[in-house]
Amino acid sequence: MRVVDGALRDLEGQAARRPAGIEAMRGMLHLRAAVIAGRAKDRDHADARLAEARARALAQETGELPDYGVTWGPTNVGVHAVAIASEPDDFDHAVALAQEVHIPRGWTRSRAGHHWMERSGSPAQYAEWMGL
Repeated sequence: MRVVDGALRDLEGQAARRPAGIEAMRGMLHLRAAVIAGRAKDRDHADARLAEARARALAQETGELPDYGVTWGPTNVGVHAVAIASEPDDFDHAVALAQEVHIPRGWTRSRAGHHWMERSGSPAQYAEWMGL
């Protein structure tokens, strides 16, 4: 978490260089922190970081933006929300969130594949996802 927060501090004052790209990086760093918090079972921290990523106007204004080698936008925020909800085994919430994620045509294959793998998880998770 210290590395993520340090990177966020390093981005301060850099927006003039490539505003959209810098905002994409900020959003991605908050998503990364949300995943770390989710894996640590710190739901409040994960939710706060996810909310920060969602609040980034860039995700709503530009749509999907591949910049600085990251995929940023509403779809990626949604994919991360599903992954974070899966960490504390909150499968009902994860399934509800997953129903809102629509992978756009041409979206990064590696990110789409990761999302589908996240959704399948372990056999027990798969049964939960499928309502078995």
